Amino acid sequence: MRVAGQVLIDSDVDTFHDATLYVYAEDVGMLDESAVPLAVERIDHVSHRKGETTALPFVVDFTVKNPCSDTIVRAHISMSKTPEICRGDWVTVQAFSVDLSSRHDNMLLQLQKVT
Repeated sequence: MRVAGQVLIDSDVDTFHDATLYVYAEDVGMLDESAVPLAVERIDHVSHRKGETTALPFVVDFTVKNPCSDTIVRAHISMSKTPEICRGDWVTVQAFSVDLSSRHDNMLLQLQKVT
């Protein structure tokens, strides 16, 4: 399965340089358990300039382990370049569901600052 799209950074976001973008595909089929990572795309050297809208293209390829489960995509821009979410990073705040019977070529992910 392949999911492609863009992570959008609004023009009012402060300028930053040399961050790392992580885009995850996760199996969230079990309500009482943590999400199961299926794949991650890591993009280094991400930069943004305040006053401009930045669109960061991504492609995540993954194998569906359980076709009856729900799969989501989430994103994280790390200012510290690590997968751990820290204050000052940017994350998706809603689940972007993946319909396993359809193609996903134009997914748009918007982020919110971790405060």
